Amino acid sequence: MKAGQISKADAQAQALLYLKTIRYGDEYYFFTYNRALTAISHPDPRFEGKNLRDLKDADGSYILRGMQELTDAKGSGYYNYNFTKLGAPKPIPKISYVFNYKPWDWLVGTGVYIDDIQAEAESRRAAVRKTLSDQFGAVTFNGGGLFFVLDKKGKVVVAPKGKDLSALAKTPAGKESVKVIEASVPKKDGTIVELNKSVTLQGNTKENWVLNVSSYNPLNWVLVSAVPQQDLTAPGRSLAIQQALLQVFLLLIGLTAGILISRRITGPVESVTKAARDLSEDKFNPSDLDAAASRTDEVGDLARAFQRMGVDLVERERKLREQVASLKVVIDRSKLAKDIGEITESEFFQDLAAKAEEMRKKKFD
Repeated sequence: MKAGQISKADAQAQALLYLKTIRYGDEYYFFTYNRALTAISHPDPRFEGKNLRDLKDADGSYILRGMQELTDAKGSGYYNYNFTKLGAPKPIPKISYVFNYKPWDWLVGTGVYIDDIQAEAESRRAAVRKTLSDQFGAVTFNGGGLFFVLDKKGKVVVAPKGKDLSALAKTPAGKESVKVIEASVPKKDGTIVELNKSVTLQGNTKENWVLNVSSYNPLNWVLVSAVPQQDLTAPGRSLAIQQALLQVFLLLIGLTAGILISRRITGPVESVTKAARDLSEDKFNPSDLDAAASRTDEVGDLARAFQRMGVDLVERERKLREQVASLKVVIDRSKLAKDIGEITESEFFQDLAAKAEEMRKKKFD
């Protein structure tokens, strides 16, 4: 237009046509008003070409006047109001982003309805839940171990394949067991609380279980691993449980990374994923996550949670190794004592001892 190749009127006409026809997300559109707040580009024929200065929302607020006051004061911003969706019978909450195009003094904006945002958010949460459910349902333990997920209301949202946990919701003993678990839920992600409790998880019979409880706040989930005490030996118990929880946390990191890719922050997430691999290979260094943990967004929350969990797992493994070493010494000593006992109690050894005693007496006689 500045080079004289197109007039201002033609440029404005082309811009208005583009703004009127452009769509994103299949249904969302742009609207344009002049200084007098006449709709010079709008997909709804009820508003096109009309002055909407006095248009009010369901709460009695002037919609266009409010938008214009916002853009005159700040140039651009978000504006909340109630509006009628195309084809809808009544107004619903809407949020619009509006700005003033100064060369032509136009008010240009676009908006989305809150119910659309909520529907999309719920759709994505449902997809994440489905993926997690499939992954977690396949987590297995040796023996009679279980891994399951509760929501913050105590409802089982993920159950292991082939296992019936309906008792947790249907029987008094099961409901009491849920209360025991809920009372131990840590507030921070990555923190693990271990319980040794007699609870009812399947059927109507109480059993002694080793429970490890953690939380995943983005989905308001409580993660529970449960292994019958009789299935566990002292040196192997902590390692088996921690390895299973590590697998679970790695799954969470992978899924969270997928969600955050669209936000262009894969770098810090990759550092968390690398730390997870290092942890599984006994090369974990908490300081590797310092940069990611210093962030103030959800990536920082994830990094800090994993950093705490990693330190906890390393310390638990160190103690476990000490316990295994101590147990080995005890076992070796017990075996030695048993072997000596078997030798000294044998007929050959008894006969040899008798002959030695006889020779000793003859020597001193």
